[in-house]
Amino acid sequence: MGQRRARRPQKPAAPPRSKKQLREDVFLQYGAECALCRLTVTELLSPYWLLVQQGSDSRDAQDALVLCPLHHQAMNVQLLAIHPETFQVAYRIHVDKQALRVEVDDLTHLPNPPSNAALATRRTAWESH
Repeated sequence: MGQRRARRPQKPAAPPRSKKQLREDVFLQYGAECALCRLTVTELLSPYWLLVQQGSDSRDAQDALVLCPLHHQAMNVQLLAIHPETFQVAYRIHVDKQALRVEVDDLTHLPNPPSNAALATRRTAWESH
């Protein structure tokens, strides 16, 4: 009879990253300032996830931006979007850069670019809204 191979023990799955760890990952990726207004009060900044995902274990810092509460909400209600290739900020017809207190025209000032795929997904939802 043939020999039975011993099963290799499977590596345990990495524990899900905490919200604090995810926040730190995003801040390391982009710096501690709002991507749109350059606000640097870290207590007011948080990651804005471009992709809606269940659970934190599969989230990647490239799929987020650091935003202040104003721009976080503006993205939530789809008043603005970011072009996935040019990184330019686009606005709904009834609002503009000044009304939303946006200080930049695009995201090229960020130390690392966000995920094109994540921006494209968000932009598609914005265009169909």
